[in-house]
Amino acid sequence: MSFGEKDAVPFEFLELVGDDVASLIWMNTAKTYYIQGKSGVNKYLKIQVAGHAESLERQAQRLLWLYNKLPVPEVIDFGVIGNYEYLLTLELPGVEASNKQFASNTEEMVSILAQGLRRIHEVSIEDCPFDYSFEQLMSTIHYKLSRGIKFDPAELHRRFGEDNVEKLLLEVNNYARELKEDLVFTHGDYSLPNIIIADDSISGFIDLGNCGIADRYYDLAVAEKSIVRNFGEQWVKLFFSSYGVSEIDYAKIRFYQVVEHLVWA
Repeated sequence: MSFGEKDAVPFEFLELVGDDVASLIWMNTAKTYYIQGKSGVNKYLKIQVAGHAESLERQAQRLLWLYNKLPVPEVIDFGVIGNYEYLLTLELPGVEASNKQFASNTEEMVSILAQGLRRIHEVSIEDCPFDYSFEQLMSTIHYKLSRGIKFDPAELHRRFGEDNVEKLLLEVNNYARELKEDLVFTHGDYSLPNIIIADDSISGFIDLGNCGIADRYYDLAVAEKSIVRNFGEQWVKLFFSSYGVSEIDYAKIRFYQVVEHLVWA
């Protein structure tokens, strides 16, 4: 099977599409197809090379665990065909919170997003099998460094004012000595494109492949970055106050933004 630049769904996966219309909408390590159903039921099909660290089975297991806990895409099917794995999910109603149509009502949107994150953090972690505590995150960073993975110095400087990854790691380790984790269930990438809005409320959450138990500030740090990017820094305080935080710990935000970048960059 060719996994090149063609937009068409590979032949081996056509049975999953049936008579519906599929179009390629995103491509990174995986190809994502939007399947417009003739019956009105729309779906998403992801396909990628099997054996990738961010496996689609891993994403499917998290969505299945979250079913009936949060509004997340329903898993229709997942598996492996040849050397490729796939994940087929139902579309959630609504549009991404980053859609420009919400720019005219920023105050309400920021409050809605804060309440959505609070809802995620209220999911019980008693039987959650997905661990993203600081120790696990640092293990991932050290593994990447041991594999010789390089970080772009210019990007590090743009984001954190420091282009030396070793100095950033020293900063992280120094802060971690006094770190008291406030563990909750976290989204793992709580940014505006991953929140779906319908009828002025959140209809669902997507891209939960990195969800699990972590410090609530991990999500808050990612959310802060997304609020600044999409709406402006002046809306950060409203987001935190709507979430329920009266005093923002900016040092902890920076700490987790550095950690998050080193884990996923």
